[in-house]
Amino acid sequence: VLPYSGRGASPAPEAAPAWALPLPAWVRSLHVRGKIPPALVGRVVGAVASLSGRLTELVLRGVGLDASGAGAVAGVLPSLSGTLRVLDLSDNHGLRDAGVSLVCAALGRVL
Repeated sequence: VLPYSGRGASPAPEAAPAWALPLPAWVRSLHVRGKIPPALVGRVVGAVASLSGRLTELVLRGVGLDASGAGAVAGVLPSLSGTLRVLDLSDNHGLRDAGVSLVCAALGRVL
């Protein structure tokens, strides 16, 4: 498990925490809690995509995802379909119906 809590001041995109960089191959579970800047969502999702075929848990709880962030997550779900067992996007109130629909459609394609 590689945890990160975004509590406190939001990091500038150029000062991204380690999880926003290519993640080590041994990571199987990624739990991110707390707001992350919208500019970092794409980098986090890109790091998640690098774990294709290995990631079993993806928890992005309360990170401030909106519909566009949900679209980015939905885009990587097919590459995680063989191993991902837990997807937690709770407490992301900005997802709204549009974001939830994107994620559900992606899950429907891979289940």
